[in-house]
Amino acid sequence: MNFKRATLSFILLLLVSFAAIAQTGPRSLPRIASQADFDKLSVTYDANTPYALPHINFVIDRQNENKIYFVNKKRYSFHKDFVNGTYLSLERGREFFVNNYIKPNRRFILGTVAYQTPIKRWTFEFWEGDLIPADQIQLAYEVINKAFFVPVAFKPNSLRQDEASKSLAGVERVLQSDIARELRIKLNKADYDVGELEKMGLVEAIDTERRRGMPTTIYRAVMRPVFSSEEWGKLSQDERERYSLWVQQLLLRDIAAAWHARTFQGRAESHTSRSPLRVDELGWIKINQGLDDLLALCREVEVESVDRARDAGDENELINIRVAMFSFEMPSKADPQN
Repeated sequence: MNFKRATLSFILLLLVSFAAIAQTGPRSLPRIASQADFDKLSVTYDANTPYALPHINFVIDRQNENKIYFVNKKRYSFHKDFVNGTYLSLERGREFFVNNYIKPNRRFILGTVAYQTPIKRWTFEFWEGDLIPADQIQLAYEVINKAFFVPVAFKPNSLRQDEASKSLAGVERVLQSDIARELRIKLNKADYDVGELEKMGLVEAIDTERRRGMPTTIYRAVMRPVFSSEEWGKLSQDERERYSLWVQQLLLRDIAAAWHARTFQGRAESHTSRSPLRVDELGWIKINQGLDDLLALCREVEVESVDRARDAGDENELINIRVAMFSFEMPSKADPQN
């Protein structure tokens, strides 16, 4: 009797497992040989709009002869979910994030393959805060194009990625400006609010002019600069000062807008602090390492938040916030407290 009951339970378990697989599809595919293969794994953000983005994630395991996994986005929203769920690695949280997005000698290359509807091109890309080195961009380009049914171009998402990929031999690129330009052409016909592109971080307003007697805002494509600590240290002091001044100008504009709208202290959890300190060289290094870690955490939280909102189908619930961090040396004669 117990044997029959165990056998029945086993059969039911198999049926449930098969049903789950049938509903969600395979965990991943080693190659995308057709549009049908892609459709099995993909999800589409902003469907039925001019900027619809069908896409899947990919994972390249450098430790296993650069084996590529085209990940079923319907089953795994995040790269780490797939890597953990398939026991490729049990690293989690901050350890996984730093080892695979920040450090150059990483095991996994983590990115996205997407169909760019406005320009009808296939691209692969990395998160804008990913500090992936140039040789791994080249590697990803070669591995993906060997395993995909049509050519796939690289789309840089930061100034750093743009610079790193400019001189790579044979790597075809699609720039954000290409997509924004095509979107602007088509969306003008549909009277689309370009403010959506601003929210996506693709464009920023730079000027206004009158066209056909009406004021028109002029936009340009933008990419946020992301530097590693090593790259930042290689810049001259004049270059660092120019970037710092640019960031300060953006921050002052943000603060003014938040004060005007009375959102600057609209949330009790918001943080405001100024800390006059006296430290030695080791203390200075430790504080700045901590700030670098906090910046990495901010980027990780943003990626996870956007993915959760998109999976829920409501990005309007995302909170538009600013986090600003500065550490700098004061003149030696300055009052340490003031």
